[in-house]
Amino acid sequence: MKDFSKIAIAASAGLIAGAVLGVLFAPAKGERTREDITKKTKKLFREINEQGSEKLGELKEKFEDQLGKINEKIREFAGVS
Repeated sequence: MKDFSKIAIAASAGLIAGAVLGVLFAPAKGERTREDITKKTKKLFREINEQGSEKLGELKEKFEDQLGKINEKIREFAGVS
């Protein structure tokens, strides 16, 4: 999993750098270029936040599942139904 995370981060960084450089060297006016960079950056952060929210939801579900199992074991140990 650590290797996948490193690859994902490196790929994301490469994509971002490539997109920024592509926009900067495109034959457009400076104002238009800045607008494009701003729009793309906002879109990227939105996507990152959405993915982060999904992962947090998954972690929350796993945590709640494990907590339920722990509570069940405690009840069994204590002899409570």
